[in-house]
Amino acid sequence: GLPACDGCVVQDGTISSCLIGIDLDRGQARSTVRRVRFFSQRIAAIIDYRGLENTFAANDYSGIRPEAVSISASPPPGNSFTCP
Repeated sequence: GLPACDGCVVQDGTISSCLIGIDLDRGQARSTVRRVRFFSQRIAAIIDYRGLENTFAANDYSGIRPEAVSISASPPPGNSFTCP
């Protein structure tokens, strides 16, 4: 099938969330995340799990939690998480 989002652009913003900032899965193709500032994520700023040709440039990951990663290629956790 066709991707849910083909060529989407997220840029020049701030994402403050407690677990994941942006979740790109196999329904996302050729999407771009650039010049975005991430705050407070505990798992990852960006998850790119089975995305196709997605790109990331000039993002600021300095505000994510120490246990989080900037970009993950792993699937998001399947169990339930709660935010503090």
